[in-house]
Amino acid sequence: MAVSETLLSLGFERHVRPARDAVWLIPPVCSVQAGPFIMGTDCEKDSQARSNECPQHVVSLPTFEIAIYPVTVAEYALALSARAFGVEQPDNWEEQSQFPSHPVSGLTWYDAIAYAHWLTDMTGEHWRLPTEAEWEKAARGQDGRIYPWGDTWDPENVSIWEEATTPADRATQPFGAPMPIDAHPLGASPYGVL
Repeated sequence: MAVSETLLSLGFERHVRPARDAVWLIPPVCSVQAGPFIMGTDCEKDSQARSNECPQHVVSLPTFEIAIYPVTVAEYALALSARAFGVEQPDNWEEQSQFPSHPVSGLTWYDAIAYAHWLTDMTGEHWRLPTEAEWEKAARGQDGRIYPWGDTWDPENVSIWEEATTPADRATQPFGAPMPIDAHPLGASPYGVL
């Protein structure tokens, strides 16, 4: 799979190590500043909150970096091509591989860990999955908002797997249609994470 020009234009960097016949992409990252944030959900404000998300509480984290975008099909395909240890092909890979600038889906936690280990091996830098607290701060900001963009749901700000309810919607938005990683820029968190 060729590296998408779209990904390069979004800040991904293509790297090659000829001695190992390896190619990989380094995603753009953003820095999340050290300090406290409100973790969890205000169950009175968010009617769809689960009880295990409550109550809100203050957590403090050190500065960390996180990828701006989810891991793409193109990135994961490079690990598959390199036969990275533990990186397995998802069940619907043939379909996914048609969309290199979309988020890869159908991975297990083990696949994700294996991908991070492979990227660490390729780059010499430490790559890992974020902790639950890191992910939440990067996704929602410091103020306890419900969504990355605020407290009001807006389906225009996010790619969701929601079945279209009218015949007109079904014609233009088939269930489960893939979306590129940059399809919803207004859905970015206060740190710029999509």
